[in-house]
Amino acid sequence: MPGAAVPVALLSAENTAKNIITVNDTSGLVTEIDDTPPTITVNNIENGKYYNQDTCFDVQISDANLEEYYIAYKQDGSIQLSETGNANKNYRLCASVEADYELIAQAFDESRNFANTRVLFGVDKTPPEIHINNVDNEGIYYNEIQPEIVIVEDHPENTLITLMYSKAGEEYVKVEFKNEDTITNEGKYKLSVKCEDKAGNTTEKIVVFELKTFNPADALVFKAEYNADANADFAKGDSTNHSGAKITSDGKGKDGEALEVLPDNNSHSARYNPDKNIDEKQGTIMTWVKPLWNTACTSPDVGRYIFSLYKNDPDRTFSVNFVVFSNKGTTAQIRYMADGTDYVHELNVDIDSIENQRWYKDGSGKWTHLSLSWDSQTGNIKIYIDGKPAGEKEAGKWTSYNVGADSWMNVGDKGRDTDQGQGNNDDSTRFNGYIDRIKIYDKQLTDGQVKSIYRQETAD
Repeated sequence: MPGAAVPVALLSAENTAKNIITVNDTSGLVTEIDDTPPTITVNNIENGKYYNQDTCFDVQISDANLEEYYIAYKQDGSIQLSETGNANKNYRLCASVEADYELIAQAFDESRNFANTRVLFGVDKTPPEIHINNVDNEGIYYNEIQPEIVIVEDHPENTLITLMYSKAGEEYVKVEFKNEDTITNEGKYKLSVKCEDKAGNTTEKIVVFELKTFNPADALVFKAEYNADANADFAKGDSTNHSGAKITSDGKGKDGEALEVLPDNNSHSARYNPDKNIDEKQGTIMTWVKPLWNTACTSPDVGRYIFSLYKNDPDRTFSVNFVVFSNKGTTAQIRYMADGTDYVHELNVDIDSIENQRWYKDGSGKWTHLSLSWDSQTGNIKIYIDGKPAGEKEAGKWTSYNVGADSWMNVGDKGRDTDQGQGNNDDSTRFNGYIDRIKIYDKQLTDGQVKSIYRQETAD
């Protein structure tokens, strides 16, 4: 007698072993058993592969004693085909939509031999998208650069980032570079990013740019240390103070004497001709300050001015203000007028931030190092407090105008076109404290350069 049948669930992978049964009876009869599973053949697609074009493939299900088969075809998990049958079958299927696909084919024969095939593949016709941020092709930069590479691709396979470097006309050489590394060395660069996805789509993007670094000392155009008088110790233009400003005589400066700007009629801000002493296209102003107050002016619209550049020209006015407002905190203002329109770019350090409050709100009268930098070509404005970035704004590019002899740089107060030669005598905007070691550069210094100068002057 033949043995008992082995129960097999329909289209279940549990019965994958060969069904071999040997039957012996007294007459020596041998029963032949079918131990060969059905054949499932899939042509023209490979498991795990992505294709960059429309793809068609064939599925063949066959067996001399086929009992039943099941086939399912899914696109991004959504069933496109689901079918069962009990006869040999050929299928012609196609994939044209960009998606992930899954093919499942199962079959068993009358002897319960089981076959199971599963193929995962995808169609991706879209090349990778490459963005290189913070640097433009053919761009020229004067500060350190930190390129950011962003790749938009669902199925990335290989990414190759290559940075070539050339200095002083030499041949390009490959240098080590990882995404978001900071580039600091002067020279010409060629940054190439090549990305290939799993479907073989390839995108390459190349930017060529130049970095012209500089020694901050070479960019210095104005310096006043206020040890002997209020005249500048170094100036590319006129070094003379054009006001009645006074310096201390009892060592109240950061290291020696300082400019004294007090709320009385005998005290004046310092005033200088800005011609060649400042460049509104880009620059950095830094100074040491020691306030004799622990709050800014009571009126929100009136501030205590550290520095002000005023240009006496109603049609082409450019000004830079470094000021403290009671309702805004430490503030930088870049302002110019063009064709009758007044443009103002303002950066405020958060009034409640520790960086903003520590230098004047505790009332301790400490010396604090303040810096303001800007670049009209990038629209970047930055404020530093004690060598650390405290605020930054991307204002967008703005138009620059030459600063001429009709302008005044005021240290310790807001500029006035009616007060040329004397310094403003209005206590409502006067700094009311001590200012020392003011420096002006014709470049926007980097974070590292500002920090280095601060540390050096702190150690002096």
